[in-house]
Amino acid sequence: MLFWTMLVWTLTTPSDSLWTLVHQEKYAEAIELGQALVSEGRADRAALLGLAFAYRATDRLDQAEAIYQTMVSANPRDVDALLGLALVLSWQGQLDSAIAVYHRVRQIEPGNREALLGLARTYGWADRLATAQAYADTAITWFPDDPEVYQLAGEIQVWADHLEQAIPLYQQAMALEPDNPAHGVRLAQVYEWLGDYRRARALYAQVLAMDPTNPEAQAGMQRVRAAMGYRVELGADNTREQDGSVRGDYRRMVVGIGGQSPWPALRWRVRVYGTQNTRGETTNPWLLVAPELRVRLGSRGSLGGHIGWNPTHTSAWTYGVSLSWRLPGLSLQAEHTRDILEPVAQILFQNTRLRATLRTWRVQFKASAEYGTIPSDTNRRRLLDFTVTRDIRLPWLTVKPLYSFGFMAYDHGSPKYYSPDRIQRHALGLGIFRSFGRGYFYADYAQSVWVAEGTPGTRNGSLEVGYGDFYVSVSYFATTENYEAWTVKVGHVLRIPR
Repeated sequence: MLFWTMLVWTLTTPSDSLWTLVHQEKYAEAIELGQALVSEGRADRAALLGLAFAYRATDRLDQAEAIYQTMVSANPRDVDALLGLALVLSWQGQLDSAIAVYHRVRQIEPGNREALLGLARTYGWADRLATAQAYADTAITWFPDDPEVYQLAGEIQVWADHLEQAIPLYQQAMALEPDNPAHGVRLAQVYEWLGDYRRARALYAQVLAMDPTNPEAQAGMQRVRAAMGYRVELGADNTREQDGSVRGDYRRMVVGIGGQSPWPALRWRVRVYGTQNTRGETTNPWLLVAPELRVRLGSRGSLGGHIGWNPTHTSAWTYGVSLSWRLPGLSLQAEHTRDILEPVAQILFQNTRLRATLRTWRVQFKASAEYGTIPSDTNRRRLLDFTVTRDIRLPWLTVKPLYSFGFMAYDHGSPKYYSPDRIQRHALGLGIFRSFGRGYFYADYAQSVWVAEGTPGTRNGSLEVGYGDFYVSVSYFATTENYEAWTVKVGHVLRIPR
């Protein structure tokens, strides 16, 4: 191999030979030739750029960075070396250093295309999305007929969770470069995320007509067909509890089916719950049929409602409504449910819950407030909970330490209940998560470290293992007052495409 490499070298200039090997993606031979030129002192600027490119292509980023740094030291205004250095720094995760180098290029050439795109991309990777969008807009002003510019501008809008704003940018990229399947795939994915599966399916079909083996379009078409089809849920769980000398056993089975309605924004689902609660010598079987509708409100919100009844106890029924709203890094949810006994329309139980989840810099903040009443006995229950968790990513798993604070207040208006209770709870916990292909496992453990005087401390843990649409979990809960419960859950989702 070296003989033929040297023969090519004698027929052309060394740098031309090296770049020929690079264009042929013969990176090992290019590196061998480039290193020989460097050791002999015959490497000119073009040969150094070619050698650095070959290092980049083989993921030898430190060697590429060293060459670019040497070239920039020799000529601080070498734009090609500066652009290569900025790109390598960004791939190495040195985003601030890469941004500084791109700015140096713009000082030399204010309208440099690669510098503008590099700034937009790198600011986006650094999660400084407003600045990234500003540079993408500047690039569109400078290069209004460049499809790659519109593609990157659409990517940044997606990173910022502005899905509707990304649509016209991807459409413009497709109009400028209709034979590039990447533009159609990205636009189809946006429609898929928005729940507009019919448009997503049409775009995936368009891409596959152009490129039948496109893996992203093939996978996207499968997802869309599954989303437009029927979703069958099968679940079962069993809880064994021991409260002092009293044993309890709670079993439940759930069967559900749902799918997309003829209207893209509306989905439906019907679930049937069968339960049997045994505590001591008492057994209480129960059946509940619960249809549900959910309407998508734009790309960020949804409104859902359900009503349920018991075919064997027609005087008992339940209903509820829920509203969800999602912002970048923040999700909000409110729900209200009521259990009613007819014919006297007596409200057995009603509950209102508000939840918020904020995620930033791998730290997740969860807050919830809940208010429930049993009007017939004038009982009230108020719950507040606040939890902070952080993802710590290790080479082979993710660790999730957590801190939780809770306040619970119970006002019992009936003499058959205890006196009013006020409980404060502080807890520490730790979770671990690991995914492998379509499988995953998750385990956690938490223990209350301080509670109000006279109230029990708690400890709980769980382990869940899943693969694809199947999961099984085991959880444990216990207090310091001789109560403990084990729960086993099994679930599977069947998707019938359409």
